[in-house]
Amino acid sequence: MTAFGAYLDLNKPVFPFAEPSHFALAYFPFSLLYMLKEKSNAFLVLPITLIFGISFPNLTFVIIFFIQLLILAPLRYLFFSFTLVLCISLLIPFLEFIDFDYFTSRIIFDPSNMNISNLVYLKGWEAAYIALSDSFFLGMGFQNMGFERTGYYSDLLFLIYKGELNRYDGSFLASKIIVEFGFLGVLFSIFVTWQSLKSYLFLRATKFCEGDLVSIIYAVVTLAVFVELFFRGISYFSPNFIVFLVLVAKNSIPFRNKLNAS
Repeated sequence: MTAFGAYLDLNKPVFPFAEPSHFALAYFPFSLLYMLKEKSNAFLVLPITLIFGISFPNLTFVIIFFIQLLILAPLRYLFFSFTLVLCISLLIPFLEFIDFDYFTSRIIFDPSNMNISNLVYLKGWEAAYIALSDSFFLGMGFQNMGFERTGYYSDLLFLIYKGELNRYDGSFLASKIIVEFGFLGVLFSIFVTWQSLKSYLFLRATKFCEGDLVSIIYAVVTLAVFVELFFRGISYFSPNFIVFLVLVAKNSIPFRNKLNAS
């Protein structure tokens, strides 16, 4: 799209979002809720998600597509579904309209890969390691990411791009949480991962019209937070993360019933 106004200085704005990844994080929970509610039309959402991922292009959308597929496809069709996706993936390099280099540069984590997103992601994990080791696993403190010492990837990014890119948010939420809260951030990341697995199993088993709405919203939001935690985040104040924390704080997590039963 053509940038205008305050969006002129941004690389790939998607109104009203600053970039495609932010759009993807907002799109994910609503698209997943629609899929669960309208299961007869649910498979229509999958190609839309994949088209977004290819057309922007954007890896976050592709990750969301696979999560949707894992939830939606009946167990007996999962193998067929992934075989189909694998065959399509093998054809991608021969499709001229798909920016194949974009995806390979983001999934090959190697120091020789000078792609900016790749380096920023590696820098996020490096910052977490440095903060843990320098703070004796206590962390740097709330909103203090960026005060830890720089490492190899931070220095490399500054040398190549003349700036401290994602210095204060790590580009994904786990990096920021671990840097600022130390071992508590590690425990929180493990907690979200465990809850994401349970949420996935719950959503596969539940029927929207019969399931508890709070349980469904919690499961959907937890999966969205999982994506923010390990792939692409927008710091603490994303709607998904705030809803997740509210449900946890109010003890609304359905541990005692359906989510645990799954």
